[in-house]
Amino acid sequence: ESVCDITVTFNPDTQEVAVTGDGVTQDDDLVVKSVIAVGNGEDTYLNGASWDPCDPANAMIEDSENPGVWKIVMEDIYAFDNYQIKFAVNSVDEDGNPTSNPWAYNFGSEEETLYDVNTDLDAFYNGKNCIFEVEEDGSTVEVTLDLRNFDFATKTGAKMRVDVTAPGEETTAPVEEETTAAPAEPTDAPATQPAPTGDGLTVNATSNLFVADTQYYAEAPDTVTVTYYIDVATALQLQAIQFGIYYDSNYLTFDPDKNGFYDEDIDDYDYNDMFPVANGVGDVNPIIDQDRIMFAVAKWDGLRLRRSGELVPIATVVFDVVDGAKGVTDVNCRVAAASLTNPKTEEDYIIYNVNGLQQEAYDFVTGGDPTTIYAVIEPAGNTPATEAPTTEPEPTVAPTTEPEPTVAPTTEPEPTEAPTTEPEPTVAPTTEPAPTTVDPNLSVEAISNMFATQYKNAKIGDTVEIAFDLDKAYKVDSFQWKMIYDDTKLKLSEVTTPGVDITVFNTDVDGEIRAAASNAVNPFEYAEGDTFVLVKFEVIGGGETTVDLNVQVFEEHEDEEPTSEPEPTVAPTTEPEPTEAPTTEPEPTEAPTTEPVATEAPTTEP
Repeated sequence: ESVCDITVTFNPDTQEVAVTGDGVTQDDDLVVKSVIAVGNGEDTYLNGASWDPCDPANAMIEDSENPGVWKIVMEDIYAFDNYQIKFAVNSVDEDGNPTSNPWAYNFGSEEETLYDVNTDLDAFYNGKNCIFEVEEDGSTVEVTLDLRNFDFATKTGAKMRVDVTAPGEETTAPVEEETTAAPAEPTDAPATQPAPTGDGLTVNATSNLFVADTQYYAEAPDTVTVTYYIDVATALQLQAIQFGIYYDSNYLTFDPDKNGFYDEDIDDYDYNDMFPVANGVGDVNPIIDQDRIMFAVAKWDGLRLRRSGELVPIATVVFDVVDGAKGVTDVNCRVAAASLTNPKTEEDYIIYNVNGLQQEAYDFVTGGDPTTIYAVIEPAGNTPATEAPTTEPEPTVAPTTEPEPTVAPTTEPEPTEAPTTEPEPTVAPTTEPAPTTVDPNLSVEAISNMFATQYKNAKIGDTVEIAFDLDKAYKVDSFQWKMIYDDTKLKLSEVTTPGVDITVFNTDVDGEIRAAASNAVNPFEYAEGDTFVLVKFEVIGGGETTVDLNVQVFEEHEDEEPTSEPEPTVAPTTEPEPTEAPTTEPEPTEAPTTEPVATEAPTTEP
């Protein structure tokens, strides 16, 4: 446009700014791509995130049946009279990164005051913090922002509400929807499985989304492991999931050392390995209490459900079995939200949200086969557990067909018998070993959640060098990563982080390298093209293999105050709250002490 005169007008009553003049254009519509709930988060409320407009754990889910209606559900919220909430719209880009002004579009209440719950309220563009009260510990809070009738020109028409349900007052409607949905059948399955209750233990992995598994143990093992999988079309990736895993500590207990490792740098447990699908989004922060584990993760462009052709578990939890435990116990995975995406077509599929199972999207994702989303209990039990499931539909059979990877081999022997009846096959086996002994070549695929995939070829005895180079300049306060490799084909020769001489390495576990470094005073400086990690292996086996670098923490240095601080001035009252909330929240500070990982499970229940 050519140079022209413009007029800027400020209305002190409405705090609106208008710009007029030849060639001046202004947005006349708000295209909502994401909504994140923001407030004085602590403990289970807002996943413990305090006034963070870009926290993916608090991403609200759009109602597929009512586009424009966004919701988030938080469970086990303790009693408090000064919870605060507002909404940041389009605060992150399509990759989940913060925009230059995360508070540019936000909604709140008309006044910063206490509002009634379970009531429709007007949502004000660039509004104040909405305050509400939860009267009973253990309540469920559902927050809704309705933008269906929002007029961007007048900044009116938006609605919001906060619904609070006390522990004993849960509505039964959603439960009915779940039990009528295809995958919900497994939740009732355990009740129909009268596995021996005398001298044995029956463990049921139930869920409102994952097809159930059941195992009966005549003699209870020391531990049982419950793992959850989504085995769908390879083009699909997990976009977001929020869930809680509930168990009975009279039968099963949770040992942090068997599910994570103690990180002295953060003086807490690292549970990244418990949620393999989340590798690539930094540290996971589940809420872990007695009898429950709550977790949420979101990555707009998707999390891989397969690596190197193998299924990646959504979650895998090891439980200790209480000595002398007998009878029947459930490990119940209650999913609050789940969505998948196709990165190539950029199509998203919400299969579960606050309204329950989204049948159309669910049928598309599963291809009509609910057994593609399932739970598995290990170790395998005794005969009674495998007989009981026969009283149920496919769901209970599914899990037993999924572990096929381990069962299949037992059914494979037949092929080895068949060949013996034919002349050629008996010769074939003798030619099979040849490739593995004669071919000295090794193809290496180096993958990472942060760097482009590389391919290397070498021979036994050679050295393979893999450099993970940065695509731009960085200033970094701290980093942490883990590398997995096959130690039957590669032998670690050397690993370094060029330019950083204070990195702490841990190579105690075969086939695994862990590293971490931190220096916020003198951040690590990298130029474009600099090597972040350099690793060298001696090739000791042929065939194919994968080296997987998972960058868990990569904290960039901030030279000045974050741009998100000023934004609150756009929503003037949104930032003061943080300072007020703490003073009015003595109770919350108590609750967190009981929940070290208060960085959020509530989002697991939206």
